[in-house]
Amino acid sequence: MAILSRGATKMKDFIQFTLILFAVLISTTGGNPEVVFGQVNSTVTLPVTIDATGGIYVSWESEGKTLVKCNPFGSLETNTEEQWKGRLSLSGLSLVIKTVQPSDFQTFTCVLKQMNAVISKTTIRLSRVTVNVKPGALLVKGGTLSLTCDAERTANFKIHWLNPQGDRVATGGAFTKTEVTKQDAGVWTCVLTHDGRESRATVSVTVLDLSPAPPYPLFASTSSLDLTVPCSIPDHLSWENFKAKGLQRGKWSFVPSQASNLISGNPEELGSFSFGDSPTWKAVRDRYYVPDSKNSLSLTMKRPKETDRGEYVCTLEFGGGVTLKSSVHVEVLQMQYPAGAQTVAGQPFNLSCSLGHDLGPDLRVKWIPPSRSALGPLSSGQHLSVSKAGYGEYEKWKCELWRNGTRLTSDEIRLKIVKPPVSVWLLVTICGAIVIFILFLILVLILRRRNRQRKMTPRHPKRRFCQCENPKPKGFYRS
Repeated sequence: MAILSRGATKMKDFIQFTLILFAVLISTTGGNPEVVFGQVNSTVTLPVTIDATGGIYVSWESEGKTLVKCNPFGSLETNTEEQWKGRLSLSGLSLVIKTVQPSDFQTFTCVLKQMNAVISKTTIRLSRVTVNVKPGALLVKGGTLSLTCDAERTANFKIHWLNPQGDRVATGGAFTKTEVTKQDAGVWTCVLTHDGRESRATVSVTVLDLSPAPPYPLFASTSSLDLTVPCSIPDHLSWENFKAKGLQRGKWSFVPSQASNLISGNPEELGSFSFGDSPTWKAVRDRYYVPDSKNSLSLTMKRPKETDRGEYVCTLEFGGGVTLKSSVHVEVLQMQYPAGAQTVAGQPFNLSCSLGHDLGPDLRVKWIPPSRSALGPLSSGQHLSVSKAGYGEYEKWKCELWRNGTRLTSDEIRLKIVKPPVSVWLLVTICGAIVIFILFLILVLILRRRNRQRKMTPRHPKRRFCQCENPKPKGFYRS
Protein backbone atom coordinates (compact mmCIF):
# COMPACT_ATOMS: atom_id res chain seq x y z
CA MET A 1 0.00 0.00 0.00
CA ALA A 2 2.87 2.36 0.78
CA ILE A 3 4.34 1.64 -2.63
CA LEU A 4 1.02 2.48 -4.30
CA SER A 5 0.73 5.66 -2.26
CA ARG A 6 4.18 6.80 -3.24
CA GLY A 7 3.35 6.04 -6.91
CA ALA A 8 0.18 8.09 -6.77
CA THR A 9 2.06 10.99 -5.21
CA LYS A 10 4.67 10.90 -7.94
CA MET A 11 1.95 10.85 -10.59
CA LYS A 12 0.25 13.88 -8.98
CA ASP A 13 3.52 15.77 -8.85
CA PHE A 14 4.16 14.96 -12.51
CA ILE A 15 0.78 16.31 -13.54
CA GLN A 16 1.29 19.51 -11.60
CA PHE A 17 4.75 19.94 -13.14
CA THR A 18 3.29 19.44 -16.60
CA LEU A 19 0.57 22.02 -15.99
CA ILE A 20 3.06 24.56 -14.67
CA LEU A 21 5.35 23.98 -17.66
CA PHE A 22 2.38 24.39 -19.98
CA ALA A 23 1.40 27.62 -18.26
CA VAL A 24 4.91 28.96 -18.59
CA LEU A 25 5.01 28.11 -22.27
CA ILE A 26 1.73 29.85 -23.14
CA SER A 27 1.97 32.72 -20.68
CA THR A 28 2.02 36.18 -22.25
CA THR A 29 3.93 37.78 -19.42
CA GLY A 30 7.30 39.23 -20.02
CA GLY A 31 6.38 41.01 -23.28
CA ASN A 32 4.71 44.29 -24.07
CA PRO A 33 1.08 44.40 -22.88
CA GLU A 34 -1.76 44.42 -25.36
CA VAL A 35 -3.35 47.81 -25.94
CA VAL A 36 -7.07 48.55 -25.89
CA PHE A 37 -8.34 52.08 -26.45
CA GLY A 38 -11.20 53.48 -24.44
CA GLN A 39 -13.15 56.73 -24.10
CA VAL A 40 -14.34 58.44 -20.96
CA ASN A 41 -17.99 57.60 -20.12
CA SER A 42 -18.06 54.76 -22.65
CA THR A 43 -18.10 50.97 -22.10
CA VAL A 44 -14.95 49.03 -22.91
CA THR A 45 -14.15 45.31 -23.07
CA LEU A 46 -10.68 43.94 -22.27
CA PRO A 47 -10.59 40.74 -24.35
CA VAL A 48 -9.19 37.37 -23.30
CA THR A 49 -9.68 34.25 -25.41
CA ILE A 50 -8.13 30.84 -24.66
CA ASP A 51 -8.93 27.29 -25.71
CA ALA A 52 -9.45 25.81 -22.29
CA THR A 53 -12.50 23.95 -21.05
CA GLY A 54 -13.77 23.19 -17.59
CA GLY A 55 -12.41 24.08 -14.21
CA ILE A 56 -11.16 27.58 -15.11
CA TYR A 57 -10.60 30.05 -12.30
CA VAL A 58 -10.56 33.69 -13.50
CA SER A 59 -9.04 36.64 -11.70
CA TRP A 60 -8.71 40.22 -12.98
CA GLU A 61 -6.32 42.51 -11.13
CA SER A 62 -5.02 46.08 -11.41
CA GLU A 63 -2.47 47.99 -9.36
CA GLY A 64 -2.35 45.25 -6.74
CA LYS A 65 -6.14 45.04 -6.30
CA THR A 66 -8.37 42.18 -7.30
CA LEU A 67 -11.24 43.52 -9.40
CA VAL A 68 -13.15 40.40 -10.43
CA LYS A 69 -12.95 36.74 -9.40
CA CYS A 70 -14.92 33.85 -10.84
CA ASN A 71 -14.55 30.22 -9.72
CA PRO A 72 -15.13 27.16 -11.92
CA PHE A 73 -18.70 26.93 -10.65
CA GLY A 74 -19.61 30.42 -11.99
CA SER A 75 -19.67 32.26 -8.66
CA LEU A 76 -18.66 35.87 -9.37
CA GLU A 77 -17.14 38.39 -6.97
CA THR A 78 -16.48 42.02 -7.92
CA ASN A 79 -14.64 44.84 -6.22
CA THR A 80 -17.07 46.88 -4.10
CA GLU A 81 -14.84 49.93 -3.63
CA GLU A 82 -16.44 53.21 -4.65
CA GLN A 83 -14.12 53.53 -7.64
CA TRP A 84 -15.34 50.26 -9.17
CA LYS A 85 -18.71 49.64 -7.60
CA GLY A 86 -21.34 48.49 -10.07
CA ARG A 87 -19.13 48.99 -13.15
CA LEU A 88 -17.41 45.59 -13.53
CA SER A 89 -18.61 42.34 -15.09
CA LEU A 90 -17.39 39.42 -17.15
CA SER A 91 -18.27 38.45 -20.69
CA GLY A 92 -16.83 34.96 -20.95
CA LEU A 93 -13.29 35.53 -19.72
CA SER A 94 -13.16 39.18 -20.85
CA LEU A 95 -13.51 42.10 -18.43
CA VAL A 96 -16.26 44.65 -19.15
CA ILE A 97 -15.90 48.14 -17.65
CA LYS A 98 -18.92 50.43 -17.79
CA THR A 99 -18.83 54.25 -17.72
CA VAL A 100 -15.04 54.47 -18.01
CA GLN A 101 -13.52 57.07 -15.68
CA PRO A 102 -10.27 59.01 -16.20
CA SER A 103 -8.66 56.94 -13.39
CA ASP A 104 -9.40 53.67 -15.27
CA PHE A 105 -6.64 54.17 -17.84
CA GLN A 106 -4.11 51.76 -16.40
CA THR A 107 -2.76 48.22 -16.81
CA PHE A 108 -4.98 45.21 -16.12
CA THR A 109 -3.92 41.59 -15.64
CA CYS A 110 -6.02 38.51 -16.20
CA VAL A 111 -4.86 35.30 -14.48
CA LEU A 112 -6.41 31.97 -15.45
CA LYS A 113 -5.89 28.94 -13.25
CA GLN A 114 -6.80 25.32 -13.61
CA MET A 115 -6.35 22.88 -10.71
CA ASN A 116 -4.53 25.64 -8.78
CA ALA A 117 -2.02 26.01 -11.61
CA VAL A 118 -1.65 29.20 -13.64
CA ILE A 119 -2.39 28.37 -17.27
CA SER A 120 -2.51 31.93 -18.66
CA LYS A 121 -1.56 35.40 -17.67
CA THR A 122 -2.61 38.30 -19.92
CA THR A 123 -1.68 41.95 -19.49
CA ILE A 124 -3.71 44.67 -21.18
CA ARG A 125 -3.11 48.39 -21.19
CA LEU A 126 -6.26 50.56 -21.35
CA SER A 127 -5.23 53.71 -23.22
CA ARG A 128 -7.28 56.86 -23.44
CA VAL A 129 -8.69 58.16 -26.72
CA THR A 130 -10.30 61.59 -27.00
CA VAL A 131 -12.51 63.03 -29.76
CA ASN A 132 -12.92 66.80 -29.97
CA VAL A 133 -15.34 68.94 -31.98
CA LYS A 134 -14.65 72.50 -33.05
CA PRO A 135 -16.20 75.02 -32.63
CA GLY A 136 -18.48 72.74 -30.58
CA ALA A 137 -20.96 69.89 -30.79
CA LEU A 138 -23.73 72.42 -31.55
CA LEU A 139 -23.56 73.74 -35.12
CA VAL A 140 -25.76 75.83 -37.40
CA LYS A 141 -26.56 74.39 -40.82
CA GLY A 142 -24.05 75.68 -43.34
CA GLY A 143 -21.25 75.97 -40.77
CA THR A 144 -17.97 74.03 -40.60
CA LEU A 145 -17.40 70.82 -38.62
CA SER A 146 -13.86 70.02 -37.43
CA LEU A 147 -13.12 66.71 -35.68
CA THR A 148 -9.88 65.47 -34.09
CA CYS A 149 -9.10 62.06 -32.59
CA ASP A 150 -6.13 61.76 -30.18
CA ALA A 151 -4.90 58.70 -28.31
CA GLU A 152 -2.00 57.80 -26.02
CA ARG A 153 0.96 56.77 -28.15
CA THR A 154 1.40 53.43 -26.40
CA ALA A 155 1.20 51.57 -29.70
CA ASN A 156 1.11 52.13 -33.44
CA PHE A 157 -2.39 52.48 -34.80
CA LYS A 158 -4.34 53.79 -37.75
CA ILE A 159 -7.44 56.02 -37.69
CA HIS A 160 -10.43 56.37 -39.99
CA TRP A 161 -13.80 58.12 -39.58
CA LEU A 162 -17.42 56.95 -39.93
CA ASN A 163 -20.22 59.47 -40.47
CA PRO A 164 -23.63 59.19 -38.74
CA GLN A 165 -24.84 56.93 -41.56
CA GLY A 166 -21.95 54.51 -40.90
CA ASP A 167 -20.05 55.37 -44.10
CA ARG A 168 -16.26 55.64 -44.10
CA VAL A 169 -15.46 59.23 -45.06
CA ALA A 170 -11.82 59.98 -44.17
CA THR A 171 -8.57 58.71 -42.65
CA GLY A 172 -6.20 60.35 -40.19
CA GLY A 173 -6.63 61.95 -36.83
CA ALA A 174 -8.27 65.14 -38.12
CA PHE A 175 -11.33 65.61 -40.31
CA THR A 176 -13.08 68.78 -41.55
CA LYS A 177 -16.48 69.08 -43.20
CA THR A 178 -17.67 72.40 -44.65
CA GLU A 179 -21.29 73.39 -45.30
CA VAL A 180 -22.75 70.92 -42.83
CA THR A 181 -26.30 69.72 -43.41
CA LYS A 182 -28.91 67.90 -41.37
CA GLN A 183 -27.39 64.60 -42.54
CA ASP A 184 -24.24 65.48 -40.56
CA ALA A 185 -26.19 65.49 -37.30
CA GLY A 186 -25.71 62.38 -35.17
CA VAL A 187 -22.84 60.21 -33.95
CA TRP A 188 -19.43 60.46 -35.60
CA THR A 189 -17.03 57.56 -34.92
CA CYS A 190 -13.25 57.52 -34.72
CA VAL A 191 -12.03 53.96 -35.43
CA LEU A 192 -8.53 53.04 -34.21
CA THR A 193 -6.98 49.86 -35.66
CA HIS A 194 -4.11 48.16 -33.79
CA ASP A 195 -2.81 44.62 -34.33
CA GLY A 196 -5.95 43.74 -36.28
CA ARG A 197 -8.22 44.85 -33.43
CA GLU A 198 -10.53 47.85 -33.63
CA SER A 199 -11.36 50.32 -30.88
CA ARG A 200 -13.94 53.05 -31.30
CA ALA A 201 -14.55 56.50 -29.85
CA THR A 202 -17.62 58.56 -30.68
CA VAL A 203 -18.93 62.09 -30.49
CA SER A 204 -22.48 63.37 -31.01
CA VAL A 205 -23.03 66.42 -33.22
CA THR A 206 -26.21 68.52 -33.30
CA VAL A 207 -27.02 70.63 -36.39
CA LEU A 208 -29.48 73.49 -35.95
CA ASP A 209 -31.93 73.86 -38.81
CA LEU A 210 -35.58 74.50 -39.52
CA SER A 211 -37.91 71.58 -40.14
CA PRO A 212 -38.19 70.59 -43.81
CA ALA A 213 -40.64 72.58 -45.93
CA PRO A 214 -43.41 70.68 -47.79
CA PRO A 215 -42.06 69.05 -50.98
CA TYR A 216 -44.96 70.39 -53.05
CA PRO A 217 -46.57 73.84 -53.28
CA LEU A 218 -49.16 74.71 -50.69
CA PHE A 219 -52.62 75.07 -52.26
CA ALA A 220 -55.49 77.33 -51.18
CA SER A 221 -58.39 79.05 -52.90
CA THR A 222 -60.21 82.33 -52.74
CA SER A 223 -62.99 80.45 -50.91
CA SER A 224 -60.66 79.43 -48.06
CA LEU A 225 -61.15 81.08 -44.70
CA ASP A 226 -57.42 81.13 -43.99
CA LEU A 227 -54.13 79.51 -44.99
CA THR A 228 -51.26 78.40 -42.73
CA VAL A 229 -47.71 78.34 -44.13
CA PRO A 230 -45.57 75.96 -42.01
CA CYS A 231 -42.26 76.83 -40.35
CA SER A 232 -40.91 75.25 -37.16
CA ILE A 233 -37.83 73.85 -35.44
CA PRO A 234 -37.47 70.06 -34.87
CA ASP A 235 -39.01 68.66 -31.70
CA HIS A 236 -35.65 67.48 -30.32
CA LEU A 237 -34.33 71.07 -30.34
CA SER A 238 -35.28 74.05 -28.21
CA TRP A 239 -35.06 77.81 -28.58
CA GLU A 240 -32.30 77.71 -25.95
CA ASN A 241 -30.15 75.77 -28.43
CA PHE A 242 -30.69 78.46 -31.06
CA LYS A 243 -30.09 81.34 -28.65
CA ALA A 244 -26.87 79.64 -27.55
CA LYS A 245 -25.60 80.04 -31.13
CA GLY A 246 -26.45 83.75 -31.25
CA LEU A 247 -30.03 83.82 -32.57
CA GLN A 248 -31.03 87.47 -32.92
CA ARG A 249 -34.14 87.85 -35.06
CA GLY A 250 -36.68 86.05 -37.21
CA LYS A 251 -38.99 87.19 -39.99
CA TRP A 252 -41.44 86.20 -42.72
CA SER A 253 -41.09 87.66 -46.21
CA PHE A 254 -43.04 87.25 -49.44
CA VAL A 255 -41.88 87.19 -53.06
CA PRO A 256 -44.91 87.41 -55.39
CA SER A 257 -45.12 85.19 -58.44
CA GLN A 258 -46.00 86.46 -61.90
CA ALA A 259 -49.41 84.87 -61.50
CA SER A 260 -50.20 87.15 -58.57
CA ASN A 261 -50.41 90.17 -60.93
CA LEU A 262 -48.26 92.31 -58.65
CA ILE A 263 -45.97 94.79 -60.36
CA SER A 264 -43.06 94.52 -57.91
CA GLY A 265 -41.07 91.29 -57.56
CA ASN A 266 -39.10 92.50 -54.54
CA PRO A 267 -39.44 90.64 -51.21
CA GLU A 268 -42.05 92.12 -48.92
CA GLU A 269 -41.57 91.72 -45.16
CA LEU A 270 -44.78 90.49 -43.56
CA GLY A 271 -43.66 90.59 -39.93
CA SER A 272 -40.81 89.81 -37.54
CA PHE A 273 -40.00 87.79 -34.40
CA SER A 274 -38.15 88.74 -31.27
CA PHE A 275 -36.89 85.99 -28.96
CA GLY A 276 -37.27 86.20 -25.21
CA ASP A 277 -38.61 83.26 -23.28
CA SER A 278 -40.57 82.42 -26.43
CA PRO A 279 -40.92 83.90 -29.92
CA THR A 280 -42.98 87.11 -30.09
CA TRP A 281 -44.60 88.04 -33.42
CA LYS A 282 -45.15 91.55 -34.75
CA ALA A 283 -47.08 91.73 -38.03
CA VAL A 284 -46.92 94.44 -40.69
CA ARG A 285 -50.62 93.90 -41.48
CA ASP A 286 -53.37 92.41 -39.33
CA ARG A 287 -54.26 89.68 -41.82
CA TYR A 288 -51.01 87.88 -40.96
CA TYR A 289 -50.67 86.25 -37.55
CA VAL A 290 -48.65 83.47 -35.87
CA PRO A 291 -50.51 81.21 -33.40
CA ASP A 292 -48.73 80.56 -30.09
CA SER A 293 -46.94 77.21 -30.20
CA LYS A 294 -43.87 75.67 -28.56
CA ASN A 295 -41.60 75.20 -31.57
CA SER A 296 -43.71 76.71 -34.36
CA LEU A 297 -43.26 79.90 -36.37
CA SER A 298 -46.02 79.02 -38.85
CA LEU A 299 -47.67 81.98 -40.56
CA THR A 300 -51.45 82.16 -41.01
CA MET A 301 -53.10 84.56 -43.45
CA LYS A 302 -56.80 85.40 -43.52
CA ARG A 303 -58.88 85.04 -46.68
CA PRO A 304 -56.26 84.12 -49.33
CA LYS A 305 -56.45 86.07 -52.58
CA GLU A 306 -54.97 85.59 -56.03
CA THR A 307 -52.39 88.26 -55.15
CA ASP A 308 -51.07 85.93 -52.40
CA ARG A 309 -49.53 83.59 -54.97
CA GLY A 310 -45.76 83.35 -54.55
CA GLU A 311 -42.87 82.32 -52.31
CA TYR A 312 -43.06 82.68 -48.52
CA VAL A 313 -39.68 82.66 -46.74
CA CYS A 314 -39.18 82.01 -43.02
CA THR A 315 -35.78 83.31 -41.87
CA LEU A 316 -33.78 83.05 -38.64
CA GLU A 317 -30.85 85.46 -38.33
CA PHE A 318 -27.77 84.75 -36.17
CA GLY A 319 -24.79 86.84 -35.28
CA GLY A 320 -22.04 86.99 -37.88
CA GLY A 321 -24.47 87.03 -40.80
CA VAL A 322 -25.46 83.35 -40.49
CA THR A 323 -29.07 82.65 -41.51
CA LEU A 324 -31.45 79.71 -41.71
CA LYS A 325 -34.25 79.78 -44.28
CA SER A 326 -37.29 77.72 -45.16
CA SER A 327 -39.27 78.52 -48.34
CA VAL A 328 -42.82 77.47 -49.15
CA HIS A 329 -44.47 78.13 -52.52
CA VAL A 330 -48.16 79.00 -52.34
CA GLU A 331 -50.68 78.52 -55.16
CA VAL A 332 -54.16 80.08 -54.95
CA LEU A 333 -57.00 78.60 -56.99
CA GLN A 334 -59.46 81.16 -58.36
CA MET A 335 -62.73 80.58 -60.19
CA GLN A 336 -63.54 83.11 -62.90
CA TYR A 337 -67.20 83.62 -63.78
CA PRO A 338 -69.57 86.02 -65.60
CA ALA A 339 -69.48 89.65 -64.54
CA GLY A 340 -71.43 90.33 -61.40
CA ALA A 341 -71.62 86.57 -60.68
CA GLN A 342 -74.93 86.41 -62.54
CA THR A 343 -76.27 85.12 -65.82
CA VAL A 344 -79.56 84.91 -67.71
CA ALA A 345 -81.77 81.89 -67.32
CA GLY A 346 -81.67 79.63 -70.33
CA GLN A 347 -78.58 81.34 -71.80
CA PRO A 348 -75.04 79.85 -72.19
CA PHE A 349 -72.14 81.01 -69.99
CA ASN A 350 -68.46 80.19 -69.33
CA LEU A 351 -66.52 79.34 -66.15
CA SER A 352 -62.80 78.82 -65.55
CA CYS A 353 -60.72 77.56 -62.62
CA SER A 354 -57.12 78.78 -62.66
CA LEU A 355 -53.86 79.10 -60.74
CA GLY A 356 -52.81 81.90 -63.06
CA HIS A 357 -50.73 79.54 -65.21
CA ASP A 358 -50.95 76.16 -66.96
CA LEU A 359 -51.70 73.36 -64.51
CA GLY A 360 -49.11 70.89 -65.78
CA PRO A 361 -49.51 67.16 -66.44
CA ASP A 362 -50.04 66.03 -62.84
CA LEU A 363 -52.90 68.42 -61.98
CA ARG A 364 -56.50 68.31 -63.15
CA VAL A 365 -59.72 70.20 -62.43
CA LYS A 366 -62.96 68.48 -61.49
CA TRP A 367 -66.20 70.43 -61.95
CA ILE A 368 -69.20 69.90 -59.67
CA PRO A 369 -72.47 71.38 -61.04
CA PRO A 370 -75.52 72.38 -58.97
CA SER A 371 -77.21 69.40 -57.36
CA ARG A 372 -80.42 69.90 -59.34
CA SER A 373 -78.61 70.25 -62.65
CA ALA A 374 -79.38 67.66 -65.31
CA LEU A 375 -75.96 68.07 -66.93
CA GLY A 376 -73.99 64.96 -67.77
CA PRO A 377 -70.28 64.39 -67.04
CA LEU A 378 -68.30 67.61 -67.24
CA SER A 379 -64.84 68.15 -68.72
CA SER A 380 -61.72 68.06 -66.51
CA GLY A 381 -60.12 71.12 -68.08
CA GLN A 382 -59.60 74.56 -66.59
CA HIS A 383 -62.40 76.04 -68.72
CA LEU A 384 -66.05 75.01 -68.79
CA SER A 385 -68.78 76.08 -71.22
CA VAL A 386 -72.37 75.61 -70.04
CA SER A 387 -74.96 75.63 -72.81
CA LYS A 388 -77.92 76.76 -70.70
CA ALA A 389 -78.26 78.34 -67.31
CA GLY A 390 -80.83 77.00 -64.92
CA TYR A 391 -84.05 78.72 -63.92
CA GLY A 392 -83.57 78.82 -60.15
CA GLU A 393 -82.76 81.91 -58.16
CA TYR A 394 -79.12 80.75 -57.54
CA GLU A 395 -76.82 78.00 -58.76
CA LYS A 396 -73.74 76.83 -56.80
CA TRP A 397 -70.85 75.80 -59.03
CA LYS A 398 -67.70 74.24 -57.62
CA CYS A 399 -64.29 73.31 -59.05
CA GLU A 400 -61.77 71.01 -57.32
CA LEU A 401 -58.04 70.71 -57.96
CA TRP A 402 -56.69 67.14 -57.88
CA ARG A 403 -53.26 65.51 -58.08
CA ASN A 404 -52.98 61.74 -58.54
CA GLY A 405 -56.16 60.94 -56.66
CA THR A 406 -55.58 63.55 -53.94
CA ARG A 407 -57.86 66.56 -53.61
CA LEU A 408 -55.70 69.65 -53.07
CA THR A 409 -58.21 72.51 -52.76
CA SER A 410 -61.49 73.80 -54.21
CA ASP A 411 -63.25 77.04 -55.07
CA GLU A 412 -66.95 77.77 -55.51
CA ILE A 413 -69.44 80.52 -56.43
CA ARG A 414 -73.16 81.15 -56.08
CA LEU A 415 -74.22 82.23 -59.56
CA LYS A 416 -77.30 84.42 -59.60
CA ILE A 417 -79.83 83.51 -62.30
CA VAL A 418 -81.87 86.44 -63.66
CA LYS A 419 -84.97 86.32 -65.88
CA PRO A 420 -84.41 86.87 -69.59
CA PRO A 421 -85.17 90.41 -70.88
CA VAL A 422 -88.36 90.97 -72.98
CA SER A 423 -87.67 91.48 -76.73
CA VAL A 424 -88.78 94.67 -78.60
CA TRP A 425 -91.13 92.86 -80.98
CA LEU A 426 -92.70 91.05 -78.09
CA LEU A 427 -93.15 94.39 -76.39
CA VAL A 428 -94.73 95.90 -79.56
CA THR A 429 -97.06 92.92 -79.88
CA ILE A 430 -98.11 93.18 -76.28
CA CYS A 431 -98.68 96.94 -76.60
CA GLY A 432 -100.69 96.45 -79.85
CA ALA A 433 -102.82 93.83 -78.20
CA ILE A 434 -103.45 96.15 -75.29
CA VAL A 435 -104.46 99.02 -77.68
CA ILE A 436 -106.79 96.75 -79.63
CA PHE A 437 -108.28 95.50 -76.40
CA ILE A 438 -108.84 99.06 -75.20
CA LEU A 439 -110.43 100.08 -78.53
CA PHE A 440 -112.65 97.06 -78.36
CA LEU A 441 -113.76 98.05 -74.87
CA ILE A 442 -114.46 101.60 -76.05
CA LEU A 443 -116.54 100.31 -78.97
CA VAL A 444 -118.52 98.02 -76.71
CA LEU A 445 -119.16 100.87 -74.31
CA ILE A 446 -120.36 103.14 -77.13
CA LEU A 447 -122.71 100.53 -78.50
CA ARG A 448 -124.12 99.80 -75.09
CA ARG A 449 -124.68 103.50 -74.46
CA ARG A 450 -126.50 104.05 -77.75
CA ASN A 451 -128.65 101.03 -77.12
CA ARG A 452 -129.56 102.35 -73.70
CA GLN A 453 -130.44 105.78 -75.12
CA ARG A 454 -132.78 104.29 -77.74
CA LYS A 455 -134.66 102.43 -75.10
CA MET A 456 -135.18 105.61 -73.05
CA THR A 457 -136.50 107.83 -76.01
CA PRO A 458 -140.53 107.81 -76.39
CA ARG A 459 -142.09 106.69 -79.68
CA HIS A 460 -143.79 109.20 -82.11
CA PRO A 461 -147.85 109.20 -82.06
CA LYS A 462 -149.63 107.55 -84.94
CA ARG A 463 -150.91 109.75 -87.71
CA ARG A 464 -154.71 109.72 -87.95
CA PHE A 465 -156.76 110.46 -91.06
CA CYS A 466 -160.51 111.79 -90.95
CA GLN A 467 -163.37 112.50 -93.44
CA CYS A 468 -165.01 115.94 -93.21
CA GLU A 469 -168.76 116.53 -93.37
CA ASN A 470 -168.33 119.00 -96.07
CA PRO A 471 -166.22 117.09 -98.32
CA LYS A 472 -163.58 118.74 -100.06
CA PRO A 473 -162.35 117.70 -103.26
CA LYS A 474 -161.71 114.06 -103.34
CA GLY A 475 -158.81 113.00 -101.29
CA PHE A 476 -157.60 112.64 -97.79
CA TYR A 477 -156.40 115.48 -95.71
CA ARG A 478 -154.35 115.60 -92.59
CA SER A 479 -156.39 116.88 -89.64
